[in-house]
Amino acid sequence: MKILVLSAGDRMSLGWSYARGLTALGHEVQVLDPMDTLGHWRLWHNRVAKRLLERQLLWRFGQVLKRTVLEQGTFDAIFVPKGAWALPGLWRALKAARPRTLLVCYNADDPITTWSRGANRPWVTEAIPCYDLYITYNQSLMEPIRQAGAKE
Repeated sequence: MKILVLSAGDRMSLGWSYARGLTALGHEVQVLDPMDTLGHWRLWHNRVAKRLLERQLLWRFGQVLKRTVLEQGTFDAIFVPKGAWALPGLWRALKAARPRTLLVCYNADDPITTWSRGANRPWVTEAIPCYDLYITYNQSLMEPIRQAGAKE
């Protein structure tokens, strides 16, 4: 299976750990770090601008990231740990462009009731129905995630 891992962080991050595990299982894996682009945007590092314009910045970034992902070729699956750096529109656009690609989100945090800069943003919850598979290891979150629109 050809898998694209969209994960922010260096080679020691959790996303890269997933990529190494998937590779060890025999999958062809490519990692793309969204922060390689978004991290260079000046407004993204301005705390006031980010607070006021975060959703607008992520919308614009989604347009750029969509093109970047589509230029990488086709994948059987796109694996996203959390995805707090993307609005639901990105996932819908990728699914429309590549309907056969399985969109998978793994989120170990509570995507329903928590709010923090790293763990959850309102759009993380809004994006739940966009994924073909939403993964958590927390049994108590399964029903709330289903009620938020998870398909599987």
